[in-house]
Amino acid sequence: MKKTTLAAQTSAGIAVLALLSAMVQADSKRFSDISQIDFDMENAAIAATMATTGEIIEIELEMDEAKAVWEVDIVNETNQVVTVEIDGQTGKVLSTNTDDDEVTPLANAVNLSQAVNIVKAIEQGLIVEAELENEDGLLMWELETIGTSNEETKIRINAETGEVLI
Repeated sequence: MKKTTLAAQTSAGIAVLALLSAMVQADSKRFSDISQIDFDMENAAIAATMATTGEIIEIELEMDEAKAVWEVDIVNETNQVVTVEIDGQTGKVLSTNTDDDEVTPLANAVNLSQAVNIVKAIEQGLIVEAELENEDGLLMWELETIGTSNEETKIRINAETGEVLI
């Protein structure tokens, strides 16, 4: 009985390690061709807001089938979230989709451009993700950069004051 239980636990442990290893490889592969991104986050933001006016609340670089795609969430004038997908090589708008849910309007918050400028002043690397989130009542931007050796850095900014949070 003990041998069977030990063998089952060992098999389960090996399966978990294999899954974790695959997840780490998939995440590192997500940005393996970062040097091939011709259209950076700022240009993707401009293209998205030309397709849909409003305030960007999230932008993220995704690698879909070896193709770079920027996914941009924008709160439009009717307080709905519109997702715009931008080709990371050409800057072409691939799709726009409107969510039926309404969100609270953003008043006097640090916008994406301001958050990007704060990060650029303290961190080098390509910004691949920015998200405005409410964490325990604190509105903040979380930005992720990828350096030349594919190291990821996350920086949080208080969206009310512009202060960098540790």
